Formats: sequence, structure tokens, C-alpha cells
Amino acid sequence: MSYLRSHPPTPAQFFLWLLVGWFGAAGGTSFAAETFEVYRSTDQGRTWAQVGNGLPTDVRIEAVAEVQGQWFAGTEQGLWISGDEGRTWRRPERGVPERLKVYALATVGKRVLAATSEGVWESPSSGEHWSQLEAPWSQRRVLSLAVVLGRVYAGTDGHGIHLLVPGAREWEDLSVGLPAGVQTQVFEFAVAGGQLFAALYARGVYRFDPAQRRWVEAGKEQPLRLVASGSVLFAGRNPGGVAVSRDGGGHWQDANVGLPERAPTWCLGRAGSAVLIGTSGPSGLLRTDDEGQRWVPSDQGLPIGGEAVALGEGTASVLAVVIRGQRAAIPSGVLPGLPGF
Repeated sequence: MSYLRSHPPTPAQFFLWLLVGWFGAAGGTSFAAETFEVYRSTDQGRTWAQVGNGLPTDVRIEAVAEVQGQWFAGTEQGLWISGDEGRTWRRPERGVPERLKVYALATVGKRVLAATSEGVWESPSSGEHWSQLEAPWSQRRVLSLAVVLGRVYAGTDGHGIHLLVPGAREWEDLSVGLPAGVQTQVFEFAVAGGQLFAALYARGVYRFDPAQRRWVEAGKEQPLRLVASGSVLFAGRNPGGVAVSRDGGGHWQDANVGLPERAPTWCLGRAGSAVLIGTSGPSGLLRTDDEGQRWVPSDQGLPIGGEAVALGEGTASVLAVVIRGQRAAIPSGVLPGLPGF
């Protein structure tokens, strides 16, 4: 499996880059200008140092991933790459068009894949040259990607889930069992205990049954974010904190000790054996080292008032990059900067 968001590096090889949002003091429902800062941790997210020269300060980064020694940042204006552990960034020679948002990144073999506001794009190896993969839904938003045993799963904004098997040129519709309708946004995939799960935000969590080739509801959770640590699933709500499942979504329980009350989940990520959450409150980044039994601040070196909004992880020989942003007070139920908003 090479699904980047759930594949953990060894603790000794871990590099984690964090994009932190500075949240302004503008109050009410107004929004201040966005700025972004990138931070790196070499100790599984416990301490941080600022990096990220060359990335624009006013462009939201939606996803980061490391492939073959290079780091990729998917933004609301196309792609950026770095070959020096995230210290400096530049545009690819022929990247995803800057008019497109890049929501997620994945790798299958030597190929790099990007989920964008117009379908899935691929680069055959170095990430310098990109082209769009043909599909009937290629003009639609793709919000998430997963790669399991060479099989590529693409989660869309209101147009189901699609599968590309090794050697095939055409995508298969793999939406049987999912709730119908344009509100079915597949925000994230996670692999836990050898099973593939999809987070559909307000429509629930679904597990793929390969024998029946259909999706099956996995409890009654409604997460914005989803990540797996071994066989444990973490579902991040917005708002409402975090729930965990240790039986493949059969049962969920709250895991909010140490989190602010009804904390929103901006992002979930892996840091070796730990799980990190970006949220609002006195600490914008917290961690759990005991499968969600307790969360503790993990923000040493981050700016006071900063809130983590995206996470990425990699090995010691390369780097991982994350997003930076600023928001004013956010009214309940409004999720600025997220796909579909």
C-alpha cells in the first residue's frame, strides 16, 4: 500500500512539516487577510522550526506529500515542489495548471497523482511534467485519493468514488452502497486493519467490502477528517472533537480528554506512532500517544495563537511540508477554505 496519509515512517526517520494558520483578532464573522507559515519537526511533532522559503504567503496549501525524495505542495493555485527538505520551493516545469486547486496527493509505483478541481492529474516520475487522466468526470472536483495494492481510489465532490486498477486506462464507478446526491463529498480515505474507509462528512463513514464490491456504513459518525493508526480509526468532527473506533467502525466512542470543548478538527495526521490534531483553542496543535485516551499540546516553537490546518509526514532523508493560514473568528458551521466552500 502506498496511500501517503496513512503510511507511517519509522520514528527515527520521521520529518513532519506543519502549515499553521495565524488567526486574527477581528472578531464577529469578518475575515482577515490570510498568511501562511510552514514549520518542520524532526521529533515526531513535539518541537517545531520555521521553514518554507519560496512558497507564496497568500495561497492556501491543501495537501503535502513526499515522493522519491521530493516534496509536493498542492495549493489552491496548482503545485509546488521542493528538493531540499522543504527549505526552498518552486513550480514544476509543466505542472498542474495554476487555475486548479490540488486537494490531495498520492503515489502508485513511480507515478505521482494529484486530486484537483478538474479530475486527477499524474506525473510519470519526477513530478516535473503533469497531464490529466481521462475520465467522464474529469471536469469535476476530486477531493481525495487512496492507493491500495496498486489500485487507485478517487473520492469526488458529489460524483461518488471511482477505481483505476493496475494496467487499466478507464476508471470504474465504485459508488454502490454510498448515499446518493450531490452532497456526498468524499473528503478523506483511511486504511485500518487492512480495510479501506471513506469519510463523507455529513453523510457518514463507509467501509469498502471487496467481496460484494460495495460500500457499507461503518457506524453513525460524521467526520470531516479521518486517519488510521494501526487498526484504530480516528474521526475528526467539525465541531465536536474526535471519536475513535477499534473494531472497523462497528462502535465509536468520544476521545476528547485534553481537547477544547466541541473542538473543530481542521486536520488529522500521523507522526510515527502518534496522531496529531489541528484545532482551535489555547493550543492549535495537540497529540495523542495512547490511541486517543488523552490529548496534550504539541506546539513548542509554533506561534502563539496559531492553528494547524494541514499536516504531512515523510522520512529523514527528505522533507514534509504543510500549510499556513490566517482567519478571523469563524461562525459555527462555516468551513472556509475547505473543498466545496
